[in-house]
Amino acid sequence: MAGARFITLFVILSSACKVNSQSSLLEQFVSADTTNRAARFAYLKKVSPTDTICLNDIKRAIRDSSGDSALFVFNVDGFSTMLRYENELAQICKSNQLKFKLDIGTDIGYVDQTTGCYQDYLDLILFEKYGKNFKPDLHKEANDLYLANHLLDTISSWDCDIRPRCLSANTHTSISIVVDLPIKAHRKEWVVDKKPMFAVYHPFMDLSVVIDKDGNTSGYQLVDFIPARRQNKKYKEQLLAIAIQEIKNKYYKWKPAEINGVLLNTTHVMRLEFEAAAISK
Repeated sequence: MAGARFITLFVILSSACKVNSQSSLLEQFVSADTTNRAARFAYLKKVSPTDTICLNDIKRAIRDSSGDSALFVFNVDGFSTMLRYENELAQICKSNQLKFKLDIGTDIGYVDQTTGCYQDYLDLILFEKYGKNFKPDLHKEANDLYLANHLLDTISSWDCDIRPRCLSANTHTSISIVVDLPIKAHRKEWVVDKKPMFAVYHPFMDLSVVIDKDGNTSGYQLVDFIPARRQNKKYKEQLLAIAIQEIKNKYYKWKPAEINGVLLNTTHVMRLEFEAAAISK
């Protein structure tokens, strides 16, 4: 059993990083709580005496559950997608006389050690007291409340089940713009096994774009500018204007983002790379 909890969460939560995943974020969050639940609960009753991570987690869970209120815990680690309805879930837990806690776990596996026993122990308490569907039902209620709260807002596309997809041009590859400016790329060279290697880095920008429910773009904001070389910094404003115009000309029509099949206004980050029209010496 050691390490099984970690491996399961790694597979589930890292899959949440894929664009337009087949499962919704709600389904991924519920899966993180319920996958292999019976085996995880069974292991709590026969933890190996050498599984110190699990044993210490159980001690911590016993200490934290000693009060009047039960705990609703959701585990997060370096591979986790942000729990978009965290505030709503905390609110719903409070209305159900539960304490809500995000438990910061680890994305590192250890030989013969089991991570996640803290949440498993507290989940077992909820399972035995309220039934197997209690946590999934609270997840769904919080997700529905989040959607109701943000129907008219502009939210991050990362918080959506389906992110915006450009209909007027291909955005599956990086967007490269040839510009009539004397910008210079940075060439890095090195040797591996006596073989010369190199890479060329062009200046690029990350732009936040508002994509509304009708699939139109607006609200262009610079998120980051990586000039590649110091002398390219002075062209920042010109490159920004070029990038915005490029989006307006080519990437102007989108299929909006969705949660539960509902179209939403979102901010979406696009990366645009720049290359000089002529090689600068």
